[in-house]
Amino acid sequence: MSPRSFPRLFMLLHLTAALVAAVPVSSSSAGGVNSTSQPIDATFARRLPQALIIGAKKSGTRALLAFICMHPDVQAPGPEVHFFDRNYHRGLDWYRKRMPASLPSQLTMEKTPGYFISESAPSRVHSMNPDTRLVLVVRDPVTRILSDYAQASANAAGGSSRRRNRRNRRRKNRRKHRRRQAGRRGSSIKPIESLAFRSRPGNGSQPELLEVSANWTAVRIGEYARHLANWLAVFPRQQILVLSGERLVADPGAVMEELQRFLGLELIITGRHFYFDRRKGFHCLKKAGRRGKPRCLAGNKGRRHPNLAPELIRRLRQFYAPKNREFYAMTGVNFGWPEL
Repeated sequence: MSPRSFPRLFMLLHLTAALVAAVPVSSSSAGGVNSTSQPIDATFARRLPQALIIGAKKSGTRALLAFICMHPDVQAPGPEVHFFDRNYHRGLDWYRKRMPASLPSQLTMEKTPGYFISESAPSRVHSMNPDTRLVLVVRDPVTRILSDYAQASANAAGGSSRRRNRRNRRRKNRRKHRRRQAGRRGSSIKPIESLAFRSRPGNGSQPELLEVSANWTAVRIGEYARHLANWLAVFPRQQILVLSGERLVADPGAVMEELQRFLGLELIITGRHFYFDRRKGFHCLKKAGRRGKPRCLAGNKGRRHPNLAPELIRRLRQFYAPKNREFYAMTGVNFGWPEL
């Protein structure tokens, strides 16, 4: 298949998937792991994912999924399912029903960045399928914290209200959601300094010191070696692809080629399919989507990061430096993140 033909095939497959997804589901036949549900057409079915993007949050997972979903042999659900960290008690049938319909020749893929830091997720994924291919995207943990905080600030200010509303319409328990939202009204997020650092009393004439608050989730996420060790205790290293979020921004074509090879897909998406949008400040896909328009991420990408004093940035880099070196040794990749 030539690269020029994939947008048309993509449209046909996704239109077909949408039609099949509306077909009633039968509970009489098995299809997949512990299946109790399958579409009437046994060829086109909802299948458990064979590959997962497990994290890390605010490292480029959304862009990576958006780009790989342009491949005609990839299907993925829309919102993050959070099955292996929040909804595991609902069972595999519940999980399968959240997947899009696909052909046997296609690969189903799901993205939930929360899986990476979940202690239970590795064994649960392995229980579903020990051959699951795992994709991890990471970036400089200090800039990752700043991006995480920027998103939290925008959410607290209602910056993602439209996206939440779309998600809310899909939720069955509307009353519970309204109570949760009501409790957030008028709330504001604390300054990043008070979240990322905590005071430590000085000795005698020594002034009070600030140390990194390792209990803050945004800080913990960046301890990549710690979380990767949990996955390597269950999965072999060759089953986990570790990608650079910085490289995804700078050269998405090369990253997509690496990802397609890892997933065993035909090499279709290359650097020729991307262009740099100067106004948005990041790369977009050419001629993608149902109407042949460029495919770019939403406008909330590229948020302005909070200003943090250089001394506090330095303390964060000192905190992460040994942890980053451990991560480099585990992955065999030196990401070159600043240490000072």
